[in-house]
Amino acid sequence: MPTLDEMYAFLKAHYKAERFELRNGAWCPNYSELVAQSSLEQLEKTGVGFISHHEAASGRVIKFDKELRIME
Repeated sequence: MPTLDEMYAFLKAHYKAERFELRNGAWCPNYSELVAQSSLEQLEKTGVGFISHHEAASGRVIKFDKELRIME
């Protein structure tokens, strides 16, 4: 399982900035950290994680495993 820091770095690399770190603000200063924590919890429960096409920098759904490998 990845650490929270590894998950954060993975998400930062694959999310649109405006859907991740640029959402940190007065209303939720640690938004991106909460997304990373939630993603890690989902990965622990199900063994897979997803980034929606709305949030992915590529514009395509990203499915990944516990090794943070993108799955086709």
